[in-house]
Amino acid sequence: MIAAGLILHRSGGLVLAAAATLLYGAVLGSELLHWLPAYCRAPAYRAPDNIFVSSNLFATYGLIFFLAALLSGQLARRLRFTEERLNRTALEFDRLSILYKQIFDDTSTGIITTDSRNRITSCNQAAERITGCSRMLLLDQPFTSRFPAISLREERQGRSVCDFRKRDGTAIRLGYSYSNLNMPAEQGQEQENGWKVITLQDISQIERMERQIRETEKLAAVGQMSGSVAHGFRNPLAAISGSAQILALDQDNLAAIDPATFRTLVGIILRDSVRMAKSITDFLQFARPAAVQPEWFSLGRLVDEVIASLLPGPLGAAAARVDREFDANLGCWADRQQLQTVLVHLLENGCAAVGAEGGGVTVAAAETQQGGQE
Repeated sequence: MIAAGLILHRSGGLVLAAAATLLYGAVLGSELLHWLPAYCRAPAYRAPDNIFVSSNLFATYGLIFFLAALLSGQLARRLRFTEERLNRTALEFDRLSILYKQIFDDTSTGIITTDSRNRITSCNQAAERITGCSRMLLLDQPFTSRFPAISLREERQGRSVCDFRKRDGTAIRLGYSYSNLNMPAEQGQEQENGWKVITLQDISQIERMERQIRETEKLAAVGQMSGSVAHGFRNPLAAISGSAQILALDQDNLAAIDPATFRTLVGIILRDSVRMAKSITDFLQFARPAAVQPEWFSLGRLVDEVIASLLPGPLGAAAARVDREFDANLGCWADRQQLQTVLVHLLENGCAAVGAEGGGVTVAAAETQQGGQE
């Protein structure tokens, strides 16, 4: 009956229970009426000798048969329900597994995962395409040995950029970010920390587009500045022209000109000529910057020179207090002239802003790392 309930469902178990009950009743009736021959009886078995005992046995065992059929049918129903749910769950799991694998492989962003030992455990096709390394060359390799320019320190979480050279020698600009993974611990083991997922993206094309946009904006600014420069030339040209006309009128009798007046007119011409030349130089430098000529130099000495040149200068620089917070032996690899120009403008503006109030300007410099490079 239990097997019938499990295989033939509840109805099959009940039919078999009814058949077993009827057959058992027939056996009891045969024993009560002494229809069974003596050789069919067990020696230690005592057959019921009245109808009440037979009825009690019939009711008891019949109830047991039906209870067994009902319980087996209920267990079979639960088993089938659990099996169906398990099949649906397995199907959904397989579908999600395929979906996640397709997303992992087909996304345009490179994805790399590392374990607690900082070894690469997986990577997608985009990571292979971006780095130029096959999956076999990346898996189970130390991340720092394959990507020495990428820094995975806690204080550098977020999007960062570094220079990267692919396996074929192509240099690209690589944008990357990472986050920690909380991997579940296996049974009997502690939870492992230190797993990470790193995303990679080739941003060389993006940076080229950004440079083109900046160049476009710069050309627009050059157009606006050209109008401003042309407008700013009117007054100096008028002053130079007026002074030159006065000198031209008196060129036959220069000795009769007052020396003070002569010096004033010449000073006007020289001053406005210098102003115009400086305006043209600044405009040309903005429109077409000079080529960068990097070199190693002492950053502390450069800052000291700029401060020394500005302290006795105008715009309240003499009244401002300039504090230095840098190592005197700190070196820098850059274009010295351009960096000096930047420092001059910054200190001039800062001293002019705080000089009247007796404030101070602090110049700070320190050695740091950007994208794993000093």
